[in-house]
Amino acid sequence: MIFSGKPFAVLTSNSLNIEVGFKESVIKSIAAPQFPVMHSHLLLTLHISLDALIAGMSIFLFNKRKLQLKITIINFILIFALYGTMIYTLNDVSAKFIKSASDTQFTSLCAYPLILLALNFIAYRGIKKDIDLVSSADRLR
Repeated sequence: MIFSGKPFAVLTSNSLNIEVGFKESVIKSIAAPQFPVMHSHLLLTLHISLDALIAGMSIFLFNKRKLQLKITIINFILIFALYGTMIYTLNDVSAKFIKSASDTQFTSLCAYPLILLALNFIAYRGIKKDIDLVSSADRLR
């Protein structure tokens, strides 16, 4: 996956610097940054993989437009759930490793689900136009 090594948020406190990524979190002590600790995010990784699989499956269902439209709607729901999973992961890592107040910096990868939503919406509109075009052509016959 393209984004597996890059963090979508960075949490900092007095003694820790945590980079929260899609695949894992890297926890670095400010006192000893050369010994990072990895924390896996299997749920987030599986969620992104499932989302990509459903989007890819939707592409090859061009002969069954109504099913393609339903799968696109399911993909919308999964992308919203991806944001929820990202927030849950961020809160989980923050609660497990940082006891005091922290500073959170979000990277550009937080926009990844928004880009997915925009592209999914464009696909939905195109599929809907195809369905309308085919149904209007059937009326003319």
